[in-house]
Amino acid sequence: MSNFKNLLNRKSTSDELQKRADSLQTKKDYTDERFWRPTADRAGNVAAVVRLLPAPDREEAGKAAKKEVPCDFVTFYNHAFQKGNKWFIENCPTSIGLTCPVCDDNNEKCEAGGDATVKALRKEGRFRKTNYVVNVYVIKDDQNKDTEGQVFLWKAPKAVIDAIANAMAPKMIIDGQEGFDPFDYLTGANVKLLAHDDKGFRKYEGTTFLAQSPLLKGDEEALEAIYEASYPIAEFLDPSKYKGYDELKSALGKMASVTSRFSDKQEDNDGDNGPEKEEETTPETPAAAGESSKD
Repeated sequence: MSNFKNLLNRKSTSDELQKRADSLQTKKDYTDERFWRPTADRAGNVAAVVRLLPAPDREEAGKAAKKEVPCDFVTFYNHAFQKGNKWFIENCPTSIGLTCPVCDDNNEKCEAGGDATVKALRKEGRFRKTNYVVNVYVIKDDQNKDTEGQVFLWKAPKAVIDAIANAMAPKMIIDGQEGFDPFDYLTGANVKLLAHDDKGFRKYEGTTFLAQSPLLKGDEEALEAIYEASYPIAEFLDPSKYKGYDELKSALGKMASVTSRFSDKQEDNDGDNGPEKEEETTPETPAAAGESSKD
């Protein structure tokens, strides 16, 4: 029977029709399963223990970050804000030393409008967000036991990055304690994460390093398995991951015509829910309030 006659004689079941209808409503999935997302309890508190891991491509990551030393975490910026039900989600070219039309637009608006404009843009989430990406081995996560004993990427909070810097070069020397490499399999230290909810933002003020100790008691076979499971991080600074200035400017211009998210008229949109919110990323302010389009 010809394809044409198959079409004439076809009969769709209710299940098939439902699947076809669902396919029309498919929404973008911004979840990257490589990332660990600390799970909060009902009160909004997080309690977990992890071990920071050396990046398998630490040499390449250092070069990508334009550092003179290998890097076990990388920093990149992105923009993620909503208007109507449409999202603007793009990596910020300032991550790789290029100019960004969103940052430029923010700066122009803030210079012209002052503090009121800075406040309005911050409310919209227009400023670039800082992301610190590192590999972690999850030792304890009471709210999500399935993640324990696994390796993930993690967008670490600024509190952890500050703790890393202090571990390597302590600001205060107590009892002769010297700096150490928290990423080292044998001489590093586990990180005890304690966080609480503060007006919708997750605060990691109770985060500390525990005593130095070998990961998994230094079992070489187990450590090699962890190394093999770790993820390269230089990709987050790969120029191919960043759109050009004109392309981003065009996309930003299209957002200007979208109905405000606070309007009752939201029929003409993509029905896109946007990315999963990362509580631990830190919004930055523009040049008028401390941000530059360049690092």
